[in-house]
Amino acid sequence: MRISKYTAFDDKFEEELLDGVVTVEGDATRTDPNSWAGSLYKSTNDNKIPVKVKAVPYYASVVVNLGKC
Repeated sequence: MRISKYTAFDDKFEEELLDGVVTVEGDATRTDPNSWAGSLYKSTNDNKIPVKVKAVPYYASVVVNLGKC
């Protein structure tokens, strides 16, 4: 996956996720896994597929997993 340094991110509060957390979303690209055709190494400048990315702050998952310290 590749995220451009020019990607604009949108923040969004999601009440149902991890008891309420702000996520950030933006656009990225990924290489089509079918374009590798068994090759170990390959240029990644072709066969890019646009995808949406959602990031959750690390601290949010730690707090939920530790029982809200």
